[in-house]
Amino acid sequence: MRLRYLFGLSAIALLATASYITMYTVVSKQRDFAKLINLASHQSGLTNRIAYFSSLMASTSDQSEFDLARSQVGRTIHKMKSAHDDLRNGNRHKKIPVVTNINLMTIYDDPMVGLEMALTRFLEHAQQIYDSDMETLNIDSAAYIFLTTYGPHALEPLLDAAVEEYENISHAAILKIEKFEMIIWLTVMTALLIELMFIFRPFELQMKKTLQSLESSINQLTKTQKRLLTAQKLALVGDWELNLKTGKLTWSDQVYDICGVSQENFVVTRKSSMEVVHPEDQAVINQAFHTLRNSDEPVNMEYRILRPDGQERVVFQHIAVLNKTGNEVETLVGTIQDITERKNSENKIKRMALYDSLTGLANRRLIKDRLAHAITTSRRIKNYGAILMLDLDNFKSLNDTRGHNVGDALLVEVARRLLACVRETDTVGRLGGDEFVVVLELLGSDEATGAQKTMQIAEKIRLALGQAYILGPEEHIHHCSASIGMTLFKDADSNDSDVLKRADVAMYEAKDLGRNRCCFYNESRQALVNSQTEMAHALKRAIDNQEFSLYLQPQFLNNGSLCSAEALIRWFPHGRGMISPGSFIPIAENTGLISIC
Repeated sequence: MRLRYLFGLSAIALLATASYITMYTVVSKQRDFAKLINLASHQSGLTNRIAYFSSLMASTSDQSEFDLARSQVGRTIHKMKSAHDDLRNGNRHKKIPVVTNINLMTIYDDPMVGLEMALTRFLEHAQQIYDSDMETLNIDSAAYIFLTTYGPHALEPLLDAAVEEYENISHAAILKIEKFEMIIWLTVMTALLIELMFIFRPFELQMKKTLQSLESSINQLTKTQKRLLTAQKLALVGDWELNLKTGKLTWSDQVYDICGVSQENFVVTRKSSMEVVHPEDQAVINQAFHTLRNSDEPVNMEYRILRPDGQERVVFQHIAVLNKTGNEVETLVGTIQDITERKNSENKIKRMALYDSLTGLANRRLIKDRLAHAITTSRRIKNYGAILMLDLDNFKSLNDTRGHNVGDALLVEVARRLLACVRETDTVGRLGGDEFVVVLELLGSDEATGAQKTMQIAEKIRLALGQAYILGPEEHIHHCSASIGMTLFKDADSNDSDVLKRADVAMYEAKDLGRNRCCFYNESRQALVNSQTEMAHALKRAIDNQEFSLYLQPQFLNNGSLCSAEALIRWFPHGRGMISPGSFIPIAENTGLISIC
C-alpha cells in the first residue's frame, strides 16, 4: 500500500508538474503571440501615421510645422522598419518569436502583391517625402499621391491578412498545447478522485495563478484594442463589414463619429447608411457595389455625407471583397476616412494658385488657361470671341498720395464693377497692378456683330469704372477712368499669347489717344509697335558698335562772344545714312537707354 501510495503521489506530482508546465507554456505562448499580433496590427496604424504627417508636410506653409511633421515621418519610418524586422526574424530580447508557415510566406514574399514588396515601396515613397523640403514638396508629387491614397489602402489589406495569419498560427499552436494539457488535466482529475485530500489544495492554488496570468494576457489584448481604436479616431478612419447574404452591416465606433450619429439612436442598415450619403453621390455607392459583385478588385471612391447637424463632410472609402464562394460575393469590408479638412486645404491651395488674393479674380495663369480654351472653342464652333485689356488711368498717383491701402480698395471695387458688367460665362481677371482682362465668348459668327457686342460691353465697363469711388475708412472720393484695348479672335492661327499682345497694343493706343477710351486692335498700330521695338534692339546694338557721334553746337551772346556749347548726339548706322534724332531719342528715353537731366 505504501508503495502504491508513493507511486500514486509521485504520479500525481508528475502530472501536476506537467500540467503546470503546460499551462505556463500556454500562457507564455499567448503572451508572446499577443506581442507578435500587437506588433503586426501596429504596422497599419504606423502606415496611417506616415500618411497623415506627410499630408501635413505637403499642406502646411509654416516651416516649423513642416519640420515637426517631417521628424514624425522619419521616426515612424524607423519604427515600421524595426517592427517589420522583428516580425520576420523575431526578437529574443523583446520575446517576439519567429513564426512562419506557407500562407504567411505567401503573404510576405509573393512577387506580385507580397507585403514585403508593398511595404518596401511604401517606405521608399515615405523616404522620398522625408527627404523633400517644403519648397519642392506639394500635393501633386508622385510620392505624396502614392503615400496618401494608394499606399495605405494597398498595405492595409496585406497587413490585415498578416495579422489574421499570425492569429491563426497562434491559435493552432495554442490548441495543440491545450489538447495535451487537457489530457493531463483529465489524468490529474482522475488521480484527484483517488487522492483528493492530498492533491486538491496545491492544484487549486496553481490554477489561480494560471487564471491570473490568463487574465493579464486578456487585459493586455484589451489595451491593444483600445490603442487601435484610439489610432483610428486620431486618423479619422473607421471600418465596417457587410454580410450580403444576411444583410447585416456593422460599423466601428469611428464610423458613427464620422457620420455624426449616436450608436444608441441610429440603427445601422444598408438603407439607413445610404440615407447619410448626399443624394447626388448615392449613385457612386451603387456603382461601387455593382463593380464589386463582378470583380475581385478593391474599389476606392470619394463622396459627401450629410450629418444630422447639417454639416457636409467629404469621405474617402476603400471597399474590398472579404469572402467569395464561386462567383458569389458573401462579406464586404471597407474603411472610411473623413478627408474634409484635406479637401479644404487642397481647394485653398488651388484657389491660391489660380486666383488673385486681393480681388478674388482669375490670376494670370487661369486667364491664359481660360483664354486658350475660349480660342479653341471659338475655332471649333466658328464663333467669335474677344478679349478686353484695361488699365486704370493715373492709378500710381492715388497710391503715392493716399497709400496702398486706398489703392487696394480701388482695385477691389473695380473688380466688383467689372463682374457686374459681364455675363456669367465671361472671365474677368487681374494680370497684376492695375491691369485687368475680360475674356468674352460666343459673340456670334459674324465679325461685325462680334465687334459691335464687344464695343457695347467695353463702353459699359468704361462708364461703370468712370463713376466716383468712395474709398477707405476716411471715405476718400476718387474719380478714375480706364483705357481699354480690344481684339477679336476666331482664326486658326490665334493663340493666347498673340491675342494678349494684340489687346495690349490696342490698350496703349487708347492711352496715347488721350486715355478714357476704347480702341480695337489695328495692324497699323502693330506695325508702329514693331518698328519701335526693332529700333530699340538696333539702339542697343549701336551702342556696342559705337555708331553714335557727339557734336558740340556753340552758343553765342548778343555781342557775338562764345558763352557755351550744346551737346548733340547723332546716329550713323554702318552702311546707312544718319538717322534723325527725333525718331530714335524718344525710344531711347522710353527704354531707359538715356535719361532726361
